Amino acid sequence: MASILSLGSNSGGQLATGDMDDVHYLKQSLFDGKIQNTENISKDIGWRVVGGGNHSFAWSTDGSRLFACGLNKAGEIALPVNETNQPTLTWTLVQLPTEGHVAQIACGWEHSILLNDLGQLFAAGSNSFGQLGTGTDTKRNAA
Repeated sequence: MASILSLGSNSGGQLATGDMDDVHYLKQSLFDGKIQNTENISKDIGWRVVGGGNHSFAWSTDGSRLFACGLNKAGEIALPVNETNQPTLTWTLVQLPTEGHVAQIACGWEHSILLNDLGQLFAAGSNSFGQLGTGTDTKRNAA
């Protein structure tokens, strides 16, 4: 099983430790139970991790798997926004928007930008200042 260690503020569940307690020492992050039992996620896979305001992404070094955790009140982790605004407290699989693979991700306070290996750019989350680059100020789970 893959292992990602976390440390720091966790007020939005962005460390994927299963709770929202701040972490003052390295602690292992948790993958969604459905993922833990998947053979394809192994300790041999390398990971890249990036964090935003209260959310984080992890993706395999080959770019084929994308996971997110933390707050999603504006759709910033590219998962459907739930009505209770409950954070995602473990690494949860995110469906890639196209057949391409993840190349890079940048996270802001309540938005995220993903670049794939085909050169396509995707944006999700708050757009109150036009930060998604869509020409509007509408929030989106994906753009």
